[in-house]
Amino acid sequence: MPTRPVHLLVLVLLATPGLAHADALRDQVAQNLQQGAGLVRQKAQLQKQNRQLMDERRTLLDTGTALAREQTDLNQKFEGHNRAIALQKQAISQNKGLCAGGSAPSGKGEVENCNQDIDALNGKTASLNTEAKGLQARQADLTARYQQYQQSAQDWNKRDAELTAKLNRLDGYLTNWLNFNYGFMAGGDFQAAIASPEALKACGSGTGPIKASSKQPVDESARYVLGCLRAVNRQYAAPKTGG
Repeated sequence: MPTRPVHLLVLVLLATPGLAHADALRDQVAQNLQQGAGLVRQKAQLQKQNRQLMDERRTLLDTGTALAREQTDLNQKFEGHNRAIALQKQAISQNKGLCAGGSAPSGKGEVENCNQDIDALNGKTASLNTEAKGLQARQADLTARYQQYQQSAQDWNKRDAELTAKLNRLDGYLTNWLNFNYGFMAGGDFQAAIASPEALKACGSGTGPIKASSKQPVDESARYVLGCLRAVNRQYAAPKTGG
């Protein structure tokens, strides 16, 4: 089954031109935050689908194991049935040799014994025929269920491949969004806007935290950048104090 590669981020510190007005910076923060939050929500939805797929995979594996075990058991029953058929044929042949032709019984007791043997053999044959029909019916049912299992497995593989492609594309979008935001956040205007204790805690001081985040997997980096953007964005909504 396909595996998903871990995407490591490469920091691109772009030269970001100074923003002329605080309103422009505020709008850019809000826009970047909205875009990133939307991408993270999409990633969470896909990850939920992936967890569901993994649950289905475990169920399919259990089903495949049970079907294989059932087939092994049925094969053993077929082998036992075939051995019984061979013994029955041998018994019928011996009966014919003793009770028919040149070796026909001469006394009444011997005739009765032969007839009883024939009745017993016929009863055994009927029982074996019934058993054969039951085994064939079980095999037909098992074959149908195995074909259904194979179809389910093929369907699972297709959906897993499609989901893997979606996750990889979304990780690519997140990587692009992160790299843009690293350049934006490293700019002087944004760094100067980090003022509140909450923003300082979320963003850190200087570009060191940005460089450290860029070496993390996509999801961890997105959490850092979104946390920083949210903290700075909340500064704009905070009431102004002072006289």
